Amino acid sequence: MAAPLHVVDRVLTDVSKSTWMIAYLKPLNLAEEEKAFFASSNYTPKFTYRSFPRADALKTRLEAVNITERNSLGNIFRECKDFLLREVKVLKNRGTARFTDVQLYGTPSRSLVHAAKDILKHNPRKPPSQKIYTATQLKRAFEQELHKYGFTGWTIAIKPAVSRVAVSPSKLGVIIKDTAMFSSTDIKSMIVHEIGVHVLRAMNGERQQYQIFASDSIPGYLPTEEGLASLNEKKAGALTSNRLRRFAGRVLSVAGALKGGFRDVYNELLKYDFTPRDAFMLTVRAKRGLKDTSQTGGFIKDHVYLQGKLELEDFVAHGGKLEPLYAAKIGLHHIGLVEQGILKPPTWLPRF
Repeated sequence: MAAPLHVVDRVLTDVSKSTWMIAYLKPLNLAEEEKAFFASSNYTPKFTYRSFPRADALKTRLEAVNITERNSLGNIFRECKDFLLREVKVLKNRGTARFTDVQLYGTPSRSLVHAAKDILKHNPRKPPSQKIYTATQLKRAFEQELHKYGFTGWTIAIKPAVSRVAVSPSKLGVIIKDTAMFSSTDIKSMIVHEIGVHVLRAMNGERQQYQIFASDSIPGYLPTEEGLASLNEKKAGALTSNRLRRFAGRVLSVAGALKGGFRDVYNELLKYDFTPRDAFMLTVRAKRGLKDTSQTGGFIKDHVYLQGKLELEDFVAHGGKLEPLYAAKIGLHHIGLVEQGILKPPTWLPRF
């Protein structure tokens, strides 16, 4: 039996809140495995993860949803349902050879890999800033920025993590890695990236008729979101050489993960002048989700940062306007929903 879209929206939004990938892909034994990795030249990390007991229940709930609308919204809801089913499957398969699913975020094209190598060739690694800031100081900066927009209800937590900063719009939460250190440029970069894009698009999405537009579940939203974030960083003068190198390194780590094991990816990154620690963490991001990281595959996602940047730069170069993309957590190919009035235009835009 077909369900009204507002009922489907509630199901999809609830499931989205239960499948925040980052929370379930952080290796629980990362610190121990890092020590073992650097203590031996031939050791390959073996990761463990928190349990995900709701996989079967969430799958059943999603499969029960019947979407019959044959219009733009109906198509997006079907895409979201399929995406969430795939996420549930991926999370259920963590720690196994069946984990990798390239259909979630696609794979890096040859031209993208070439662009990444070109960036690394022409952007030498710069020494770190002399003055550094802690996670606590970034937390204060985020709180001040949220206050400027008038956003309330957000929680900023400092915890062990793989990513330096991660935003969960469905939980109104931000996690900052406890050991991360930031330069003054990093602080500016994080503000315009995390608050000026991730939070803004989520808050604008909350104003839409359906809450799925504030979630991380619309296929194709992520390259656009990260592309907007990188363009914001560039506009704010915060897209440093090292930051651009990190985006390029992520492309190579994903491309390498599809063909080789942890050591293969790590050794390849060292050729491009990444520090051992940076090369290790880039490889962890690409290999998380596997237990035996000597296997091929991993979490194939990190190429979308550079991919989105290049796509939006091309979009702007051909006369495209970025403002409608802030209306919700949508992809570039969904911009017509705003132009046609199906989605409300954004209430909040970046403050710079």
